[in-house]
Parts: sequence; C-alpha cells; structure tokens
Amino acid sequence: MIRPRSGNFIYSNYEIEIMEMDIDAIRASGLNGVVFGANLDNLKLNEKVLESKYFIIVFQGMGKTLHRCFDLVPDINEGIETAITLGFERILTSGFAKRAIPDGIPNLQKAVEISSGRISIMPGSGINSGNISELLKIKGIIEVHSSCSKINKTNNENNLKRLIDFGFSNGVPSRKTCANEVRQLKDNLKRN
Repeated sequence: MIRPRSGNFIYSNYEIEIMEMDIDAIRASGLNGVVFGANLDNLKLNEKVLESKYFIIVFQGMGKTLHRCFDLVPDINEGIETAITLGFERILTSGFAKRAIPDGIPNLQKAVEISSGRISIMPGSGINSGNISELLKIKGIIEVHSSCSKINKTNNENNLKRLIDFGFSNGVPSRKTCANEVRQLKDNLKRN
C-alpha cells in the first residue's frame, strides 16, 4: 500500500513525490500490484494525481487497487465511475462505514450493484472468521481483505504504560497477524 503518512488522503506535492518513489521501489522489487489513492479537499477522488503521466507510465502492467480513500468520497456513484475511468481493477472499501460488517453492508451491496462487474468491490475493515459468512451473502463479492489480527499479548499494562511514557505508543495496543485466524477465515471461505 502506498501511503506516505497516517491521517487523511489529501497529499501535498512533496508527499506525492514520496509516493512516486515508493511506487518505483515496488516496481523494482518485482511486485505486480499496488494499492493507493488520493482525495481532494472536497473528498472527491483526486483525478489529477491518480491519472498523472507518472502514475500512468509507472503502473503499466501492474494491478491497481483504490484504497479506502474511496470511503470518504461524497457520492458513491461518482466515486465508482471515476475509479473505473482511472483504470483501477478493484476498490478496497468498508462501505463508507468504520467497519464493513455490519454497518457497511448496505453500501457494499449498493457498490456491487453500481459496478455491475466492471470493477471488483473488495470489502475490508473488521472482517474476520466470525463474520465473513454475513459478507459473502452479497452476490458479486469475489474477494475480501482482512488483517486477521489479534491484540499483541506482549502489550501488558506495564509495557504499554512505558511505551506511552517514552512516546513510542499512542496508547492503542498493537496488533499482529494471527495464523490461526488466517486458517479459520480460509476454512470459512471454502465453506461458503
């Protein structure tokens, strides 16, 4: 994923240059796809950035996924049509909600209907082995994104307090991918 910092997706020219360097590194390492996006101040997709000559040239032959900047666009129809016009293969989205399940379900369904198979709608955010079957009830969902993470158990209260005191943490416990959760999610996908 190309994202020069946390926070919003409204980038300065300097941050766009950083994104370009990151993409160069991805291409040089042999990866075949990239996840990225950018918004304008009004939260519409930043077409100027996303269709710049640089990105068009550098993405030649690479898969393109629009990340969750899509969840901020003011109009779902316009956002999907813009993503299609810009040549994205898929949109990673929570359905305009904090979590895809349950709050994003109505907009995920709407996005699948609007896209009509012209672009893949890939739900993400809060998806796990316990709720994946609910998501797969939406006809047209063919791929999902999940971190399959659990709270890092090394974050006991004493450790977390020290991390906060030293400025190494914002107080939110870190998470790490859980192999068992990956297996359970995979098994549930096979059953559905």
